Amino acid sequence: CILYFHVNTDIRLRYARTIMETKISNSANISQEVSFSAILPDNAFISEFKIIVDDHEYKAYVKEKEAAKKEYEEAVSQGRTAAHVAMNARDSQRFTVSLNVEPEKKVVFTLTYEELLTRKLGVYRHVVNLDPGEIVQDLKVTVKIKEYTNITKLHVPALITSNEINDNQDSNPLATIERQSSHVAVVKFSPSPDQQRELAGEGIKGQFVVEYDVDRSDHSAQVLLEDGYFVLYFSPEELAPLRKHVSFVLDVSGSMSGRKIEQLKLAMGTILDELNANDSFSIAIFSASVQVWDYNLTEALMVERIGRLTGMRWGDYGEDETEVENQNRHVVASATPENITSAKQFISLLNTVGEKPHPILIFLTDGKANIGVNSLNQIVRNVGIANTGNCSIFALGLGSDVDFNFLKKLSLQNFGFARKIYEASDTALQLRDFYRYVASPLLSKVTFKYEENQVMRNTLTKFKYHTVFSGSEMVVAGKLTQDNFTGIIEGDSQSGTSTYTFVPKVASTTNATAGFMERLWAYLTIRQLLEKKEAIPDEDDSSPSFEDDDSFISNNQSIIQLALRYSFVTPFTSLVVVDSQTRHKSCTNTTDCFSPHSVTPSRRNHVRTPGYPRTGNIADSIQEGSSRKAAAPSVAVHDEERNNSDSRVLSNVNQVTWLTELVHNGSVLLHTGVNGTTENLQLAGEDQPNEPHSACTSPVSQSGHCRHFRYCVLSVFTSSQQDFLPYFCRIDNYVGVCCPDHLHPAAAS
Repeated sequence: CILYFHVNTDIRLRYARTIMETKISNSANISQEVSFSAILPDNAFISEFKIIVDDHEYKAYVKEKEAAKKEYEEAVSQGRTAAHVAMNARDSQRFTVSLNVEPEKKVVFTLTYEELLTRKLGVYRHVVNLDPGEIVQDLKVTVKIKEYTNITKLHVPALITSNEINDNQDSNPLATIERQSSHVAVVKFSPSPDQQRELAGEGIKGQFVVEYDVDRSDHSAQVLLEDGYFVLYFSPEELAPLRKHVSFVLDVSGSMSGRKIEQLKLAMGTILDELNANDSFSIAIFSASVQVWDYNLTEALMVERIGRLTGMRWGDYGEDETEVENQNRHVVASATPENITSAKQFISLLNTVGEKPHPILIFLTDGKANIGVNSLNQIVRNVGIANTGNCSIFALGLGSDVDFNFLKKLSLQNFGFARKIYEASDTALQLRDFYRYVASPLLSKVTFKYEENQVMRNTLTKFKYHTVFSGSEMVVAGKLTQDNFTGIIEGDSQSGTSTYTFVPKVASTTNATAGFMERLWAYLTIRQLLEKKEAIPDEDDSSPSFEDDDSFISNNQSIIQLALRYSFVTPFTSLVVVDSQTRHKSCTNTTDCFSPHSVTPSRRNHVRTPGYPRTGNIADSIQEGSSRKAAAPSVAVHDEERNNSDSRVLSNVNQVTWLTELVHNGSVLLHTGVNGTTENLQLAGEDQPNEPHSACTSPVSQSGHCRHFRYCVLSVFTSSQQDFLPYFCRIDNYVGVCCPDHLHPAAAS
C-alpha cells in the first residue's frame, strides 16, 4: 500500500521544479511487485530520480544514451534483474518503475522534473497529474509561486477527472490559497481519504491545475538578471490585433474517410464561428485535385456565409493538377464579370484598410500522402519554396493514425506549430482553444536587439519571433559578459514599427535558488534545439530554414553536452542510478517488458531506470492509448565504485592528458559553446585562492560549487575533454569545475 504521496512544486519566474515522492510498503509475508508511476508534462525534463530500499539509496545521474545502453546490456548479460516501463497518456509522458519488494519492506521513490511554463490565452498553467491507483492516507500537493511582479490572477479549477476539455470554471473546493505577499502565493491540496473516495472510489485519477498571471501594466518587456545570466519576458498586451488573412487547407482525400472527415467538418464549423469581422479568409480542399471556394469579402456576404459549409460554391480550379504544392502557389480564376467584380471588391477593401493582412494558413489533415509526390520530406521542401510570403502554417492532425512527425516538420519550418486533435466528444473545444491561441496576432517580425559586447552570442536562445500572439509570451535568455545590459524589442504592429525598451532588474537569490536562472537558460536552450531538430527532414543533417539566428545551430552534440552538464533527461541522454551506500542492491528495467525480480545484494550493480516515450504536445490529460512513440531514454546502474572514481582528486593538472594540447600562454581553448564553438579561457595559477564560487550540481547529482580547475581535477575526466565538459563551469573568464562539496581538494602543486 502507499504510505504517502507528496508533490511539491516551486515556481520561480515561470520556471517550475516539481518533486514527486511516494513511499510504498509491502506488508505481505511474500515478495510483491510495487510500481511508481508519474505522468509528466510533455515539455518537462526529468532532472533527478532516486530509490530508497531498506535504507539504501540509489541515486540517478544523467549519461549519454549510447553509453548507458551499453552498460545496461552488460548488466543484462550478467543476469541482472529488470523492471517494466509503460507510456500511454494523451499529450504527456509517463514514467513508470516496477520492481519486486521483499516481505515487510518499504521503498521510497523520488522523481524531480523541471519545465518552463508557457503563457497561453493569458495565463500560465501548471498541471500536476495525480494517479496513485488507490486511496492514500497522506496525500499532499503544494505549489509555491514566486514572481518578480504582482500575481494578478490566481485560480485553482476543480479537479479535472475527465480527459476532455471542460469549460466549467468552478474552483477546487479542497484547495487552499495563501497569499504570502503580492508576488508570492502558496496553493495546497490535501484531500482526506473520505474526500478522495467522494472524488473517485478507487483513488484520485485526475489533474490538479493552478492557473495564474502577473502584472505587466507598467511594462511589456521584463528583463531579470541573476549570476551573470538574463531572461527576457515580453508580452505586448496593449496592442490592437493585426488584420489577418486565414487560409484553410482541408484534406478530403480517401484516407480522411469516416470519422476523420466528420472531425474536419466539425472543426471548420467551430473555427469559422471564431473569425473576426475585419479578417479575411479563404478555403481550399484537396485530394487528387484542388478546389477553392469562390468567396466574396464584402462584410454582408461574409456574415451571411460564415459557418455555412454546406452552401459553399467550389470552383473548378486545377482539376488536371495532381501536386498540392504546385496548385497552392497560385489560383487561376476565369475572367468572368462575377470574378472581376469580386477581385475589385477585394482590392477596394485592402485599399480601405491600407495594410496587408497577416497571412496564416491552417492545414487540417491526417498527414498521409496518397497521390502525386509521396515523399514527405520533399513535400516539406516544396512548401518551403512556395512559402515566399513567410506565411505561418499551423497543422492540425486528425485521427489516431495521423503522421504527426511530418506535420511537425511542415509547421516548424514555416513559422508555426502542429497540434494533434483527438477523436473525442470535445473535438470542437480542442479546435476552438487552438484557434483562439492564434486568432489575435499582435506583432510580426519581432526581434530582440542588444549591444554585441554585452551578451555572449553563442549562449543566446531564440531572439527572433515570426509572430507574437495576444495572451502569449516571448522568452529570450542568455549569458552576459558585463553588468551593464541594454537593448530593445522591435516588431511590426497595426500602426507600424513598435519599439519597446526595458530596465533590467536583479532577481533575488537565496541558497535554495542559486543557479536557478542558469538552469532556466539551459532548459530553454535544449528545448529549442530539440524543436529545431524535429524540423529537419529525416535524411537531412543540415539546419532548418528558421530566422537568421545562425549562432543557434541545432545538433545532437550540443544537446548532449548541455543535458549532461545540467542533468536533464532528453531523447539523447539517460538516467544512471548510483548506489550511494557501501552495500549494494540492484533493480533494473528496460523499455521492453522484462519480468521484475526481487531486490537482492550484488557486488557490481546496474539499475536501469525507466525511459519514457512521448505523445502529443501539451500536458493536459491522462487518456490511455496514445499512438506516437519515440525512443525512450535508456538507463544503466552503477555502484559506489563509480561514485568514488568520479570524485577522486588528482594532485597535478599535468595528469590531464588532453589539456596540454589546448593550453597556449596560460589560456585554454575549450569547445564550450552551445553550438560547439571554441572559447578562449584562462587557467588559474597558484595565486588564485581555492574558494567555492557559484553553487552547482555535478553530473552524478552531487551538490557542489564551482572551483578553479587546478583545485578539483577528477579522474573521471583526465583522459577526455568530452568527459570534462559536463563538469565545466565559469569563474569570470577562468575554467572551473563543478566540484562536489564532500571533497576537500588538496592545493595543486
